[in-house]
Amino acid sequence: MRPATRADAASIIVMARRFHEQELTTEFCAARVREVILSLIDGGGVFITSRGFIAGMAMQNVSDKELTAHEVLWWAEDGRGADLRKAFENWAHDVGCSAVEMSHPSQKKAVGRLLGRAGYTPQTDIYRKVLPCA
Repeated sequence: MRPATRADAASIIVMARRFHEQELTTEFCAARVREVILSLIDGGGVFITSRGFIAGMAMQNVSDKELTAHEVLWWAEDGRGADLRKAFENWAHDVGCSAVEMSHPSQKKAVGRLLGRAGYTPQTDIYRKVLPCA
């Protein structure tokens, strides 16, 4: 596992498409994913393994004004999901975050249990509306 570079964007997009096909019912927009991934590689935390990645950003939390790391995409087909999460947590700590927020598809209760065992607690439900791909 290592920090991702711009050269990894194509591989991450392939993995993001697999995640999307297995977990989501919305249209996949490779151009949008590429734009987000490149932005996160340039200014966030992105880590990659041979068959997995995690990507996110640090931003001020509006409720408590603390710097919080927000996971945006997380996918592992190689059994290294926990390693990716830990790398993201370490990055978050290194950039001064006081908390990390992780998400998972609502139908994936097992992921929620794994996050719970890692010290995460449920905070909110998220409602999403997908806009057309430009």
